[in-house]
Amino acid sequence: MKKIAVCIASAMVMLFSTVVCAQEYDSYIVKLKKTNGISLMSAENSVLEPVVEEWGFYKVGADELEALDMSLVEYVEPNYKIELLEEYPNDPYYSSQWNMSLVNAPYAWSRGFFGSGVKVAVMDSGIDTDHPDLVGRIKYTADYTHNDNPEDIQGHGTMVSGIIGAAINNGVGVAGLSQAEIYSFKILHNGSSNEYDGNSAVLFQAMHDAVESYECSIMNLSLGFISETGSFSPKEVKSFNDAVNKVYQKGAIVIAASGNYGEKGNPIIYPAACDNVISVGAVDKNKNIAPYSTYNDMVDVVAAGGAAGSGVVSTGNSGAYVSGSGTSFAAPQVSAAAAIVKGIRPDLTYEKMNSLLKYSAEDLGEAGHDEYYGWGLLNMEKLIRLAQGGDNLLMCAVPVYDEEACRLTVSYYNGSSNAAENVYLCAAVYGESRMSYISELKTATFPCGDETEVVFENISAESGDKIKVLCFKSLENILPAAEAAELEIK
Repeated sequence: MKKIAVCIASAMVMLFSTVVCAQEYDSYIVKLKKTNGISLMSAENSVLEPVVEEWGFYKVGADELEALDMSLVEYVEPNYKIELLEEYPNDPYYSSQWNMSLVNAPYAWSRGFFGSGVKVAVMDSGIDTDHPDLVGRIKYTADYTHNDNPEDIQGHGTMVSGIIGAAINNGVGVAGLSQAEIYSFKILHNGSSNEYDGNSAVLFQAMHDAVESYECSIMNLSLGFISETGSFSPKEVKSFNDAVNKVYQKGAIVIAASGNYGEKGNPIIYPAACDNVISVGAVDKNKNIAPYSTYNDMVDVVAAGGAAGSGVVSTGNSGAYVSGSGTSFAAPQVSAAAAIVKGIRPDLTYEKMNSLLKYSAEDLGEAGHDEYYGWGLLNMEKLIRLAQGGDNLLMCAVPVYDEEACRLTVSYYNGSSNAAENVYLCAAVYGESRMSYISELKTATFPCGDETEVVFENISAESGDKIKVLCFKSLENILPAAEAAELEIK
């Protein structure tokens, strides 16, 4: 055991040392020899990243090459850029849909993940049933405003529906993030005083029918209201919590816009603030929080909502294409993502979707969860990888450091089909040119499809320090069980 500890310490020293090397490629493919030796680690990425372990293939960053023990390596080749021999969607307005690239939608499309057959209920202002990008995508329409007209007067519902599921590769207009089936429930006509126009009762009826009569799996709510005082806790709005819980109990996933009141006193907005709802905020094309995006501890994730001069492009009324900004247009991207994941994992629940978003989102703002970005920006590549699972798939959230208690907590999600047993973990604190602390090795077991917290006590770090937690499958080869969890102390 002493020999193993020395090996770990030596590897950790190499890991946090500075390596300078001119490279032509960002990363390289390493083929390891069949050996029981130790695969050395280096400065930033900590360990070799598995590519195809069965074949001995791993990936290493360019800056790590000089830290490799070449006696253990059969060969090294550039990680060549592969060009797809196809174009992005041929929809003519796709080039204006910067939001799709921001959330990495092409990753899903190029791998055939579209959420086809998954039913998404859109509670909104109706839909343009004759829109060329929505014809064939709409499976059901209903008018709950007692106007006997499912058509969209305002254009809001048509835009939301297009973001979720406008036809892809039809040579027309825009591309929807998914190809889920659209169930349009019109609950708001034109904002009139009609007792059936845009109120809680109408919405609740539509929510009920969506799950009871039509078995919709995903529900998009790009709408909301401010409580009378603006300070209710989520549990005090009983009707909305009850309605959401009924939908939740039927297995549907409710996704709601956090609100557009970030610059207007930032009141609590419902139903996004309800329990069992995924609350979605908005960012601009530079991944900065949109100034209008309502922020609070209940925000779970953000997606592209646009800002002045760079809105989200989607379908509009009368067959047109329009641009708009708001959390209303961020939420349907998450609804479409949920539909795609539901297509991969039919057993998807609210809890599982929340976990998948937590561990796959691109962390923005303060490290970990914060009131502006939640867990971060929707990332379709990581989301799909995690949803697919596999035999070796642990993902970590950003560590949480309690400075007063000198305690570091790291959460892991095991997306694989098997429990990860006897996994070794080690934490290190290091500065710009020094490594000040290496923890003792810990072992943990991670049940499949579940979250597990690992706690390190007596971790002392100061402003400017970085903390990295490494996760190993084996002490013989020091092969990674997960990517390194990192945190910079501000």
